Amino acid sequence: MNNVRHNIFKIFFILFIIFILSLLIKLILNNMTTLSSRTRVINQNIKPIVLLLDLDRTMIGDIVPQSEEFQIIKDINYELKILDKKTISFNFKRLQKELRENIIRPYLLKFLNLARSYNNVEIFVYTASEDKWAKTIIPQIEKAMNFKFNRPILTRNNTLIKNNNFRKSIKNVKPQIFKSIKKKYGLKNIEELKYITLFDDTKNILLENRLQIKVPPYNYLYQIDYLRSLPDYIINKYYILIENRLNIPHSSNLTGFKSKYYNFMKLRSQYSDANNKKYKTDIYWKKVYKVFKQNIENTSFSKLIRLLNSI
Repeated sequence: MNNVRHNIFKIFFILFIIFILSLLIKLILNNMTTLSSRTRVINQNIKPIVLLLDLDRTMIGDIVPQSEEFQIIKDINYELKILDKKTISFNFKRLQKELRENIIRPYLLKFLNLARSYNNVEIFVYTASEDKWAKTIIPQIEKAMNFKFNRPILTRNNTLIKNNNFRKSIKNVKPQIFKSIKKKYGLKNIEELKYITLFDDTKNILLENRLQIKVPPYNYLYQIDYLRSLPDYIINKYYILIENRLNIPHSSNLTGFKSKYYNFMKLRSQYSDANNKKYKTDIYWKKVYKVFKQNIENTSFSKLIRLLNSI
């Protein structure tokens, strides 16, 4: 009887060891695959390739409704703080869901993950959006995609004004980029940063125009009810503030405001329905993914820019 028990124990012990070994082998293989995908080098003779990506109409659609809701709550909270009243929380979780499902451009994340899989491709955001808003919305986009861009975030503060227009400049942002990545690549001189390009939907926004990849604009608009987070008593008290933010003609009473707001929302919904039809089948970043994957390891940087501009 003792021999039977001993043999059974030996069998279970051997099976346990086999199970543990199989788990270890699987873990090692997974790590090797991950390491391989994350350490592909385009060319050992070059240092970093830096991709600058515009935000609005390039990576995301029209986010004006969401930014207006954010500003309305911010305006009301300013008044509530003066009165030492409880403020209203902005629902960032809901915003992330709307970004993920409706606002972030299709196939963007697929391309970003491909580009990030090369260990000498660096991805920065370069937007002409106001600095504070950009540094509010971009972390929400990152959470929605589970993807993190390089820092710093380059914003309106990093643009130049030419003929009353905001213009972007690689020369202007090179020092920030150099400072951010020089340690990783052992860069000694800023002139070693030779391969930088900008994806942007605005024609000729980049002073170094030959380095811009012209992106077809993506204006998909996800319309929301701006009052969805506001309690009735807040709307009753601050409807004039809401009118001012949304450029709705002033009402003398709450009933007038509700009537005008209803008509305003009806027009906005009609506009978004008509506007969004042409963006339902947008596959720009899918095309970029294909061109990038087919050419990044076997073509020159200047030719790659030309190929991406041909999309």
